[in-house]
Amino acid sequence: MGPKPARPIPVFLPASSPRATRRLVDRADGWMPVAMGAAQLSEQWQRVQELAAERGRTRPVDACARANARYTAKPVEGQQRQPFHGNVAQIVEDLVAHSGTGVPEIMLDLQGTTRDATELIDVATEVYEAARAAGV
Repeated sequence: MGPKPARPIPVFLPASSPRATRRLVDRADGWMPVAMGAAQLSEQWQRVQELAAERGRTRPVDACARANARYTAKPVEGQQRQPFHGNVAQIVEDLVAHSGTGVPEIMLDLQGTTRDATELIDVATEVYEAARAAGV
């Protein structure tokens, strides 16, 4: 089987329960939560780091949050809007909020609600440009 990886491939695990978080801290390279709100993500990330310290983990726990975006051309109205659901401005607003959680990376998945590859490229370009303009 080849080619062989140049270095070990990092293993990231999701974890939200206490048992899964212990398994993550003891065995994995990193944590991959779903980005379901900046406050909740920040709180969970703090718990992961505290547990790593309690269990004597010497190497840092890496993290990459997965944001399952639901893109719409028009803004999603109302207080019930979920994070990363809405138009480009709303998705970028959520990226900005999540950037303050301390989680170093966010993987933004835009492909679930675009009609085809052309629309995906257009939306991804627009999100990228708006996110960079917003400083993230």
